[in-house]
Order: sequence, then structure tokens, then C-alpha cells
Amino acid sequence: EDAAADDESILRRIRTYRIRPDSLRWIRTGKSYYADNRPTYIWRPGYFVSRAEIAAEDLDPPVGGENVFLARVFDSEAFYPWDRPNQVRNSETTAYGTKGRWDARKVKTLDKSLTAGPGGPAEARRVLGTAKKALDLAMGFEKDDA
Repeated sequence: EDAAADDESILRRIRTYRIRPDSLRWIRTGKSYYADNRPTYIWRPGYFVSRAEIAAEDLDPPVGGENVFLARVFDSEAFYPWDRPNQVRNSETTAYGTKGRWDARKVKTLDKSLTAGPGGPAEARRVLGTAKKALDLAMGFEKDDA
């Protein structure tokens, strides 16, 4: 129940700050994503935090130049440091995919990793479901502005 509310808060941010598809990213979180160091896929879906969100939520802006961003993953149960916006270099991210779809290979690998883990299919549905809803919203904003 709490996870569903947290995931809705992520989607509310996408709506409020009108996050566009070019801000949706695969973020390299590494193999040590979980606090208990269980193995997992090194990429997670998320987005670059906008300047408006940084200002409204009084977040520290990224430091390190134009290729450094704050990023948030689509996982309401993420462990530190991914439980909040985290500073990343652009080189630690890749585009979400193309034509309104998350990269199929990464989705399949993440789904397999999450399903096999302690969170099981429920974690996979939650993380990938939030990412899909976020992409649908972002694509809608892009169409509205066209």
C-alpha cells in the first residue's frame, strides 16, 4: 500500500513538472543497488530532475558542470542513495528507448532480475509499471506541446 502511494508521488512529479521523454533515462545504479548487496541488473529506469523540481523541493543542484544531473529512479522502495534524487554524470545514463517504448532489451533483463529477486514479480510490476506510466505521461506532454 505504501509503495503504491510512493509510486503515485513519482507520477505526480512527472505531471507537475511536465517531464518530457528526453529527460527519461536508464540510470546506471550499479550492482550494489540493494542495501543487502544482492545481485541485480545495473540499469534502472528514471528521469533527470528538472530545474523547477529542484527549486520547488529545495534540492541541492548538481555540481560538476553541464554533464552532471540529478536523477530519480522509478522505485519507491529504493535504498540509499537511490531513495532520493542522486547526482549522476550523463555518461552514466542512456536514453529511455525510442518511439514511446522503453528499450526492450533492458526491460527484459530488469524484469528477469527483479522477478528472480526477493521482491519477485510484484517488484517487477511496480518498477516497470511506474516507468511505463511515466513514459505515457511524458509522451502526452510532448504531443500537447507540438
